[in-house]
Amino acid sequence: AGSLSVRVGVASRALAGGPVSGDRAVIARTSGAVLLGAVDGLGHGAPAADAAARAVALLEDQMEQPIDKLLELCHEALRHTRGAAITLARVEPEAARLTWGGVGNVAAVVVSQHGVRPTHALVAPGVVGFRLPATLVTSVELGSGDLIAIATDGLEPRFVDEVSTAGGVPVQEVADGLLERFAKLGDDALILVARCERAT
Repeated sequence: AGSLSVRVGVASRALAGGPVSGDRAVIARTSGAVLLGAVDGLGHGAPAADAAARAVALLEDQMEQPIDKLLELCHEALRHTRGAAITLARVEPEAARLTWGGVGNVAAVVVSQHGVRPTHALVAPGVVGFRLPATLVTSVELGSGDLIAIATDGLEPRFVDEVSTAGGVPVQEVADGLLERFAKLGDDALILVARCERAT
């Protein structure tokens, strides 16, 4: 069987004319897991970027914690900031399993190479730092060639229909292409794309 390897690409940009983006990616690895995510600081500019940066630093430091606990820790850390929308996905390469959940409007999807309908993360309404609802953490089995995409609401929701699992395209190119095609003009935008491949 063998474990899955996880390759990650991230594409982002600040809203037109904006000096700094409030959208940040999370990529943290340990021997047994990879934590992926996207953080969308509320609003734009420096206050949004500050909230996002605080969350990312905490998530990277505490990545061993369960996803619902990570969201609680971020909630405490962001109380005196703008707050943020956060969706997280933990990949366990040995078990070929993904555990995910989020609060706010950061979308996450797994697109299978086998033509199965995409699987979406259950994201609860709320704002991390202001109102933290009960988090719906669920698990998905991963197959070789599956793609995970996590995107802030700066991308049009229909990007999901265009996530290609074509094996020959590097994940960074996939992320760049989706950002180019689906980023909205009036918002920061970020998309993280990860491909899971069976180690041979």
